[in-house]
Amino acid sequence: MKYAKIVCLVVSLFSLFAASRWTHAAPLGTAFTYQGQLVGTNGPASGTYDMVFALFDAPDFGSQVGTTLTNLNVAVSNGLFTTSIDFGAGVFEGTAYWLAIGVRTNGAGAFAALSPRQPVSPAPYALYASAAALADGTVTGLKILDGTITSADLAPNSVNSGHIIDGQVATVDIANNAITSGKILDGTVLGADMANNTVSSLQLADTIGLGDAVVAGRLDVYRTSNGLPAITLNGTGTGGFQYLYQNDGQAGIYLDGDSGGGGLQYLYAADGSVAITLDGESSGAGLISIQNTNGSSRILLDGSGTGAGGVVSVYAQDGSQTIQLMGESSGAGMINVNNNLSSTRVAIDGEGNGAGGQITLYAGDGATGINLYGDSGGGGLQYLYAADGSLGVALDGESAGAGFVSVYNTNGSTRVALDGFNASTFGGEISIYDASGTETVELLGAYTSALGGIIRTRQADGTVGVEVASELYAGDGGEISVNNAAGVEKMELDGDDGDGGAVIRLHNAAGTTTITLDADLAGDGRITTQELSITGGSDLSEKFDVSAVAESVTPGALVCIDPQNPGKLMLSSKAYDRTVAGVVSGAGGVKTGMMMSQKGSLADGEHPIALTGRVFCMVNADQGAIEPGDLITTSDLPGHGMKVSDHTRAQGAIVGKAMTGLEKGKGLVLVLVSLQ
Repeated sequence: MKYAKIVCLVVSLFSLFAASRWTHAAPLGTAFTYQGQLVGTNGPASGTYDMVFALFDAPDFGSQVGTTLTNLNVAVSNGLFTTSIDFGAGVFEGTAYWLAIGVRTNGAGAFAALSPRQPVSPAPYALYASAAALADGTVTGLKILDGTITSADLAPNSVNSGHIIDGQVATVDIANNAITSGKILDGTVLGADMANNTVSSLQLADTIGLGDAVVAGRLDVYRTSNGLPAITLNGTGTGGFQYLYQNDGQAGIYLDGDSGGGGLQYLYAADGSVAITLDGESSGAGLISIQNTNGSSRILLDGSGTGAGGVVSVYAQDGSQTIQLMGESSGAGMINVNNNLSSTRVAIDGEGNGAGGQITLYAGDGATGINLYGDSGGGGLQYLYAADGSLGVALDGESAGAGFVSVYNTNGSTRVALDGFNASTFGGEISIYDASGTETVELLGAYTSALGGIIRTRQADGTVGVEVASELYAGDGGEISVNNAAGVEKMELDGDDGDGGAVIRLHNAAGTTTITLDADLAGDGRITTQELSITGGSDLSEKFDVSAVAESVTPGALVCIDPQNPGKLMLSSKAYDRTVAGVVSGAGGVKTGMMMSQKGSLADGEHPIALTGRVFCMVNADQGAIEPGDLITTSDLPGHGMKVSDHTRAQGAIVGKAMTGLEKGKGLVLVLVSLQ
């Protein structure tokens, strides 16, 4: 609904002081009832609406007075509504104000401002309010005519010190002898309330002075701002004590000259809880305690702890002791670091094994995790424990004259040992053991006192299986020895066989060397053995360079001696050629079994040429069908062979015998190379 800019409003302000001046009823507060009519473009409105109200000091523009009020869910019936408005105390003091109103359908969109602003006028009974019914502070002395309020208008005890502004009651307003000492509450008259020299020593009670034989002296000093105690000095008790208070009256510092055996001091936090305690004598020694806000100790310094030495304790939030420093534990200082269950997790002891310092780190279940000894009878020592509490690793700074590391299994048996001193070689040693405790791997920093390092791996029975030595003999190279199950050497790899070359020797069951691989035999490598078995190919080939003019050199091609190029070959190109030399190896998936050549000489080349053995050869069966057993010679087709049909011409031109057949055409046949 769109609202009209000018809306007829009816304002009713009920008196804030509607109660009878004679009944002295409680004030009704500052809210008043507001009634109005909401008219839109379609006539009087009906429904639920949200309204905002604000006061201004002018009908147009001007300045807002107080805050903006929002009334939600105001019921409107045929344009009429009633609601309550409360701008608080001290707003309506006689100045003219105008009420600005905004409205919207319940919870929908922005507020629409209504105009014009409505003047706020008083109700008739608000023009004359009974002085006896005024709320506290609503009428000042400047608003009351002298003599208009008499004692008959005031109820008994209706005016007390809390309703009198400081300085508003002068001496002329008080009758002579109207106020006696019995009418003044203790501590309510402060130093600022008394003129200089108004109180003499005769007016002070005995308890403020030196005291007497029965009651000790006491002095209380109060604040001028709020009348709360600031300082208390009291001579009562075993010893004198003193309080210094905080601004809100809470104790700030408490000093007791004698707390049953020594001086005592408390320092309080802002909430009044004890924050720091200093005790001159607790269990025969001084004590300092620092508490949190709930009074639990967080730091404790005790001059007399275990063994009569000092102790410092630090606590966690839940009150568990997490750190403890002891000046003397078994003759030396000690630090304990605990978890939130007060169980020690780190212990630092000034005197451990061998009179050296000791650090112990514990596991989550309280079992020892790590032990560190500064002196274990001759050197530092460290133990690392497994989850079940068994010893896992030991590091000894000096064992038999050298450092030592031992790694254990869960039953406490050594599995790895690192020794900085081997008695027989004087070098370092690493030993590794199997599950049964047998040493299966041994690493020695020196083979003898003057030679290089060595590695030995052993079998389950302790027999050496493999030995790797960097120098078995003076000036010699490294050597690897591989033994059989009985520990007899069966393989020897020598990095220097006396001539600078490497040698591999293989021994048979009797221990005789049957295979020797010598990398340097007068500058050449040599393999020496009784029998050589080759399983990767079926022919014996030599490498040649092959000349080819039009045709490329392919595996299976027949080649002949090239008379124009010494040491080289060429593709065969005529029948019954007595210069036939062999077949290019590798055709038909059959590889070379043994390859020979000499680098840097005429006896070398690019292509492997089968000189003996089995090799696939390209043939032309159009000159005659080929059957196994037929002799093969060259043909007029370059690189191809054919069946020998003229045995007279074939003398010296035969490359070998066919082992497979071909009825016609061109193809491959397996040939047993045998030059004739």
